[in-house]
Amino acid sequence: MPFGYQHVLKNKQASGKLYLNLRRHTKTYRKRYGSRTGRVKGISNRVDIDERPEAKNQRVRLGDWEADTMIAKGHKGVLVTLDER
Repeated sequence: MPFGYQHVLKNKQASGKLYLNLRRHTKTYRKRYGSRTGRVKGISNRVDIDERPEAKNQRVRLGDWEADTMIAKGHKGVLVTLDER
């Protein structure tokens, strides 16, 4: 009689106790990839570039900063630019 994981799973579904002998019988399986539940949906309180005050567009005062980010394919690298307008 084959005694593998499929046999143990069928035994567990039939109210058996074989799964209790496995090393990780208490941990539930968690899929590692493909889930987007932990990701941030967007930037809160974000101001669109069209709503920027005209004084910032004219570049007449100091201290107005502009930032931009670029994320590489596969999240292998990140580039951040900071520019004083």
